[in-house]
Amino acid sequence: MISYKCGWMGFDGFRCAPHILRILALAAVLLLMSSAQAQSAAPRKPSGYVPASAAPLQVLRLPGEKAIKLYANSYALVIGASDYANGWRKLPGVPDDVAAVSQALSAQGFDVTIVTDPTLAQMEAALRKFIAEFGQAPENRLIVYYAGHGHTLKTNDGRQLGYIVPVDAPRPNNNVGAFKAKALGMESFEFWAKEIESKHALFVFDSCFSGTIFITRASDVPEIISLKTTQPVRQFITAGGADQKVPDESIFRRQFIEGIKGGADRDKDGYITGSELGYFLETTVTNYSRRMQTPKFGPIRDPHLDKGDFVFELARKSAAIVGAPAAPIGGGFNLEDLKRQDTTRKQWEQWQGKMKADFEAVSRFDGSAELKVEAWNRFLTSYGQDNPFSTEDEPLRALAKQKREQAQGDDERRKHEADAAAAQRAEAARQEEALRRLTTRTLTDAQIQIIKKGWLTYEGSWWESSLGGIWNNLRSSALFGETFTTLKEVEVLLNVKVFISEPHAEDLSPSNDGYRYSFGYLNKNFVKWATINLIPGAEDDTFRASTQKIYDDNFRNTARIYFMTHKTIAYGDFLDKELKWYKTQLINKTLPEDWFYKYTSVLGNIKELKEGSIDPDFVQKKLLNTQCGSCLFGDITAFEYLVTSSTAFWVRREMDGTSDEFFSALIKLLETYDKTFIKKYTTSR
Repeated sequence: MISYKCGWMGFDGFRCAPHILRILALAAVLLLMSSAQAQSAAPRKPSGYVPASAAPLQVLRLPGEKAIKLYANSYALVIGASDYANGWRKLPGVPDDVAAVSQALSAQGFDVTIVTDPTLAQMEAALRKFIAEFGQAPENRLIVYYAGHGHTLKTNDGRQLGYIVPVDAPRPNNNVGAFKAKALGMESFEFWAKEIESKHALFVFDSCFSGTIFITRASDVPEIISLKTTQPVRQFITAGGADQKVPDESIFRRQFIEGIKGGADRDKDGYITGSELGYFLETTVTNYSRRMQTPKFGPIRDPHLDKGDFVFELARKSAAIVGAPAAPIGGGFNLEDLKRQDTTRKQWEQWQGKMKADFEAVSRFDGSAELKVEAWNRFLTSYGQDNPFSTEDEPLRALAKQKREQAQGDDERRKHEADAAAAQRAEAARQEEALRRLTTRTLTDAQIQIIKKGWLTYEGSWWESSLGGIWNNLRSSALFGETFTTLKEVEVLLNVKVFISEPHAEDLSPSNDGYRYSFGYLNKNFVKWATINLIPGAEDDTFRASTQKIYDDNFRNTARIYFMTHKTIAYGDFLDKELKWYKTQLINKTLPEDWFYKYTSVLGNIKELKEGSIDPDFVQKKLLNTQCGSCLFGDITAFEYLVTSSTAFWVRREMDGTSDEFFSALIKLLETYDKTFIKKYTTSR
């Protein structure tokens, strides 16, 4: 299976360590100091450490043979994250990347520190320690290389923030806050880059993100080595741009190593600059990945740190000693080995051609997702060798792994759909049992139909599921169909009068022209009937279990808001004042169509509810005019609408005298389906 180190990355805020971590860090330092006194004076190397296997670059020879001192020491920090949990795919190719990059940098004269599978705390600690120990000497050069997952979050104002993902970070799907607490924002790297005092620092990310913290260079030929090269610089190279994906078997890593070994030396002067390396990677990786990824490179957005250029040096050949001519050695040669090599090359060319043909054949294979996975497995097994005469095989393998993962995803979706269908059948069986239990109650067929359609085949939306739903659902032809269309028919079916006097309208339609001014006084006995009969889960635990999800998905947020608004306005003189105002507006026929918006002041009084008891998505959800019949929405959220409209509901119920009855119904609903919530707020009253 192919995994991806992916995500558009901008940057997020820098996070400071908690005080407790500082205390623990101080204790660790004191412990190390006391331990060091008993050991030799030789410094201890970290467990993940590769010493330089070649002398580091120190002197830069400028054109004209002028030589200047450039670096004193060279240090690299290589971070690899592969053993992910919490929903992220593991990246089995990263350990090989870390080992190969570390060896290549060691051969370039770098002392390499390796950090594998770090948590957020471990990654931050490693970066801080590396910069504190090696990044304060002006003549040092530093490299930070990261391979692992990245992720992008989009803000409400349209910005995209990028994050490096430590192995302990959860996926943000269900809890964005938990992800942000454990991920490392890209802005942190900008901060650390500016903390470095060393002349040159290069940050390399084998993940994709947009270059918001650095200036993206155009794809022109880099400048030659000059005195300008020696000025301070912080450079960044990324494996791809926004919205691209990096395969776990990294083309970028292979080309990075090829570049610093000499492939990136465009002018053949024996030096490779950071700009030359970025240009080389942009060209080769884009080509070999078939434009699936396009590396980006450039310096930091800081006028004090964007002038110079990072420098690698190729191994130089020793000059021959001038002396007396030497006698000739040997003479003559044969071409047999070249002939064999030519034969081998032709065999590989045939192999490469067959690989292309088989790739196309598997791509056209029209089997099930499971069979497609098997087909790609066979392809990858057959063509696992590396073609020594071509690089065309590498992107084909990468694409094959990507297609295999897509097929595996299709197979997983098919299984998920099958599981979902099974769950739906099980839910239907539970609902059938709940309905069977309803038939044993002393209700008419029509009353059972009302309960069944209100609970077991609920098709309403959030604005229909208010406490007023005990009343509103009865007047909703969308819920009950064309059979229930008039007040008289409803009252006959229920065997109870709904209004004492002055209903809204004969057809119960809230869009009727007289709706605002024709106030209907509800019958307390109707509300009591609804309380007894429309919450059967209170007496039947099997019915409650069958309908708990319906409550959670459609009623919970609304029921809690109606409870909290009542709790907020029921004491003091709020209701008396508002009832007087409302009556005056009805009499004078001056009631605004969106009159309940005047209750936005109640929002601030239930902050506790908003922060702890209402789903965050519901709090932020913006509403459209089309979502509530005659309701007039402006820039308002579902939460704001329900707080204001529920306040208006309680004012109207105070007017017709059914407030206590409706509140009793609400308490019964909450005690049946939301015991933890109601216990929390009723015990504190």
